[in-house]
Amino acid sequence: MIREHIGIPGNKGAKAMKLLKTIPVSAGKKKYEIRILFENNTIHILAFHENRPANGFRHQLKIRKTTDPETILDSDEVRHLVDLTKDEVIVKKEEQSEV
Repeated sequence: MIREHIGIPGNKGAKAMKLLKTIPVSAGKKKYEIRILFENNTIHILAFHENRPANGFRHQLKIRKTTDPETILDSDEVRHLVDLTKDEVIVKKEEQSEV
């Protein structure tokens, strides 16, 4: 079930996206959230920290108009993009702690 509509903070004038799922992630002492959003037959996967985009990366997956986005949340493709997003947050955190 799609739970709510959200916009990406700081992106004025952007259409609201439907939030499909959130996944908590910790990197060091920081807590992040991977959000899986849906808009216009596209699934967007982004990392957030304190309700703001954590980095400049966004992964997208185009789906057919007839496909219910909820049915592919557990697909290998979505899992792969979620893993990439998690890795980007963790690598960014590790790079910051090395400086």
